[in-house]
Amino acid sequence: MVSTETPAVAPTSRRLASVSVAGIVIAIATVLVLHVVPPTSRLDPIHETISAYGLTDIGWVFNGAVVLLAASSALLVVAVVLDRQLKAISVGTVMLTLWAAGMAAVAVFEKTDWAVGPSVTGSIHRAASVVAFLALPIGAASVIGRGLRRWSSAPDRGLLITGLAFTVASVGYLAYVVWLIADARASQVAWWQAIPLGLTERVLVLLETGALLCIALRTARSVTKPHSSVTKPHSSVTSCDG
Repeated sequence: MVSTETPAVAPTSRRLASVSVAGIVIAIATVLVLHVVPPTSRLDPIHETISAYGLTDIGWVFNGAVVLLAASSALLVVAVVLDRQLKAISVGTVMLTLWAAGMAAVAVFEKTDWAVGPSVTGSIHRAASVVAFLALPIGAASVIGRGLRRWSSAPDRGLLITGLAFTVASVGYLAYVVWLIADARASQVAWWQAIPLGLTERVLVLLETGALLCIALRTARSVTKPHSSVTKPHSSVTSCDG
């Protein structure tokens, strides 16, 4: 009897997700470093948005980090589709793609420099960031919801539940921000003066990229299942002379 079994292998989805994990981590680390090195360290992180780093002399570093985040997110979309976590055309893939596209637009279109005045690029920048922040929780929830029904191992479920916590927190925080803006308008107060814009954006970015990173880490663990053992009998030929 001969038993043959194809060993488990790392699929393309795992390799893409691993690259995505590295890209997301590097992008986040780069932006964090900008908080402590000049000239960006002079900006107030409570009231200045992260995008203000793009207006400094080392704005290319910020833009590069955002492009890296966008590219890593796009790779993750491909990875989750290849891993059959989402269909190629679905709410989840559309939302995650909008997040990636929104981040790319944030890097391409510079935020408004209010020392100069409103600009078309600034309006596009703002709209792209809003679309991205609204889209990611929906896309993440789609992936995580399907994943919790599909995966049963403790590490996988741990990553998915952590990602779900980040997602729920980001939705709750978005709702809180919307309430603050509505309350400011009702009180006839400029909404950008009613909330600490810089801190608000930073908390939201950390929550949403946290969810994204959990999905990428889970996908990077994917391994194709080995084929079932196939047992074949030895063929034998018996000759009888007589």
